[in-house]
Amino acid sequence: MIGAVVGERDRSVVIPTRALGRRGRARAPILTRRDGGSRVVELLLPPLVAFVLARALVWAAAASAGFGWPGARDLGRHDSFLYLSIAHHGYTLFACDRVGGWCGNAGWFPLFALLLAPFLHAGISGLLAGSALAAALQLATLVLLWGLLGGRRTTRALLALLAAAVFPGAVYYAAVFPLSLLTLLALAALALASRGRHGAAAGLVALCAVTHPLGLGAAVAVALPEALARRPRIAAAYLGAGAAGAAAIAVAQRLAVGHFNAYLLIQRHYGHGGTSPVGTFRYAKEALLTFLRDPHRLDLVPQLQLLLVALFVCAVATASIAAWRDLTPIEVSAATFTVCVWAAPLLLGGVSLYRSDAALLPGLLLARRLPAALLAVFVVAATPLAFEMSRLFFESVLA
Repeated sequence: MIGAVVGERDRSVVIPTRALGRRGRARAPILTRRDGGSRVVELLLPPLVAFVLARALVWAAAASAGFGWPGARDLGRHDSFLYLSIAHHGYTLFACDRVGGWCGNAGWFPLFALLLAPFLHAGISGLLAGSALAAALQLATLVLLWGLLGGRRTTRALLALLAAAVFPGAVYYAAVFPLSLLTLLALAALALASRGRHGAAAGLVALCAVTHPLGLGAAVAVALPEALARRPRIAAAYLGAGAAGAAAIAVAQRLAVGHFNAYLLIQRHYGHGGTSPVGTFRYAKEALLTFLRDPHRLDLVPQLQLLLVALFVCAVATASIAAWRDLTPIEVSAATFTVCVWAAPLLLGGVSLYRSDAALLPGLLLARRLPAALLAVFVVAATPLAFEMSRLFFESVLA
């Protein structure tokens, strides 16, 4: 076959003559319907299978807890109703007899509620809309993760996708909580930033910051590669986008309830503040030893999850340090996001770690840096933990 040889650096690149236009310019090869359909299946089928497996695990846990197949009502817990309250009525703040003196829903970030608001005002059940939205966001997260991993059925990519399906805290991707929204926005922000789409990435960083307090980690994550590349203006723009998101919440709360610091007023009675994580890990170690002596102590599963997540973060950090010179920008961002989002709640008192663990899913972007055997062990360990944590959720042991 006659071909045209192109490229000065690599003269082995050959483009068939029929792929050239009249003036000799290369044209993109035309995909057949079969080729395009195969690629779509390759991109969508594995995430869809992972999503079904994740939902089957949640449903099995609900059945084990005596709920049968869980409906929308079963997927709402304490904070869920605060998000629905924001969607229904906006922010509220009022003096009360609680420790700290303030009550209301102003202690929660608004984006998930804003997405639910149109459905609620249209008369759709809040729990139904919330659980359906969470499901759509979880599936979108799995599709995006799979695409960022290359969309190819390599061993590591498939193991990473399975790990995402049973990731610690996975039940909160299904429940009426903003964790699936946060993981989707964070992955998208990291992807766009790594491709130089700075404006769009900054916009997503701001959205992360109005989704969840941990979303502020996305600003640090995408800023670090720019700082390392000596592009301080871009790094500052990303940090500014995160700060702008937080400032937007303060302004909205000032307009709604009359206080810029309404979020802090609500959170004060939870006792969040600087603390050493040593006590948290000491308790987790004791829980592990107790569980090894008495495996029927399933109430200790949240502490086992804490230890598994700590090992995951250590693996991500170690792999990143070992391959530091070869890391791509998105891998630097993913490692930074993972460490920041893991450390922040630990240093602030270790409140609801079993829930915030779900935000660490972007760390799986470093799957190719981890041994396949280690990923397999993580999946094997995370699966029964995800089942038991889901069961505890349905039994209302977890908030």
